[in-house]
Amino acid sequence: MPIEILLVEDNDGDARLLREVFLEANKDVRLSVVPDGVEAMAFLTYQGKYLEAPRPDLILLDLNMPKMGGREVLVRVKANPRLKTIPVIVLTTSEAESDIVSSYGLMASCYLTKPGELADFEKLVKSLNDFWLISVKLPKQQRSVTTNSNQRTLADPKAYLNFARQYFLAADELAGSKSLVEYARYHLYFHATELLLKAYLRAQGKDPWGHELSELLKECSDSGLVIDSEDKYGLRKIVSLLESGDEDMRFRYFTLKSGSLPDMVWTHEVVGQLVKAVTTAVEPEGDSTKPVLP
Repeated sequence: MPIEILLVEDNDGDARLLREVFLEANKDVRLSVVPDGVEAMAFLTYQGKYLEAPRPDLILLDLNMPKMGGREVLVRVKANPRLKTIPVIVLTTSEAESDIVSSYGLMASCYLTKPGELADFEKLVKSLNDFWLISVKLPKQQRSVTTNSNQRTLADPKAYLNFARQYFLAADELAGSKSLVEYARYHLYFHATELLLKAYLRAQGKDPWGHELSELLKECSDSGLVIDSEDKYGLRKIVSLLESGDEDMRFRYFTLKSGSLPDMVWTHEVVGQLVKAVTTAVEPEGDSTKPVLP
């Protein structure tokens, strides 16, 4: 039987190389390639041109992509009862500690960095094949399609909220670490803020895509997110500072400029207030299973 793999990769060269190397390693592999997270979710939910798409046995996921990045794909896959058992391997060029921590926090099965040399790439794919496609027993589930092929399933806003809390707690656990790790804390607070704003919008019946925090914050404010005036100013300022990376790359890669980083204690307090505000909106009755925030 064929082994179905979905590769989510926006680099055409890397996609071609992976296809060639996988076919050499295992003739049973059928590799489907999509260029971004939006296409990945359409593939996985059989929308549009993907109505006849196979259900993948394994997902290879890049993190930094246009439209919808790998982290949001992870959130959506792991929040979907039909998809959450599919192993997701993050395959990226990033060696950032924050990316590693956040990927495992979002329940990635494995985190791998792309080698720079062809020989090392071939070794990596062979190892992937030997372990994940030969040794590991992958779950086999029947492909199921919703009756309305144009319907796009929204991820549960509580899933986004819970993952945001995990980011927030992970950032706190790095408190007092060396400067390099402290830099990773800003990445975690950034991703927590992104997921919190998207959780709120999903609770309002919206399905926002994209990563620009300022636009997400404006849409949340327009949709009635209640934040104290002082905290609202602080959040806008934090958002402005966290988004001060390369303008041309902001939608694909999150970068920080050390000269513009906000105070860490202030960042913690402001993002913590956002956690509370979004929790009130998404879980008005409270949830005893949620992680306890400090």
